Amino acid sequence: MDGVKLTGLWKRESSKGGTFLAGKAGTPDDLIRILQGEEFAGKGVSVMVFKNSYKTTDSQPDYQVYLVPHEAKPRETAPAAGDAQDPPADTDHTPARWDLKPKQEPEPEEAYLDGGALPF
Repeated sequence: MDGVKLTGLWKRESSKGGTFLAGKAGTPDDLIRILQGEEFAGKGVSVMVFKNSYKTTDSQPDYQVYLVPHEAKPRETAPAAGDAQDPPADTDHTPARWDLKPKQEPEPEEAYLDGGALPF
């Protein structure tokens, strides 16, 4: 693989019990120097993350992050204003996997045991 190791990532747990990855990638000057290197000249950049199968201590990262050059594809130009059809106004264009609504705690079932109406 032709690429440059960017950083290591460690698994962490948030105060609310969620899992996330954290690591440091150096200074902006370091990143610029990497991306201006000969192997990236005129190319796009892919980010690859690999599990560190050689980890033996907690001080070693759980994952390794690499920047890898790839042939950049030219971007497609947007269609002219009159060429594109507008979608129906009632269409939701948010991808299903994106949950952009704030999460709300569900109401406890006990609140409805006193004979109150269920919310559906």
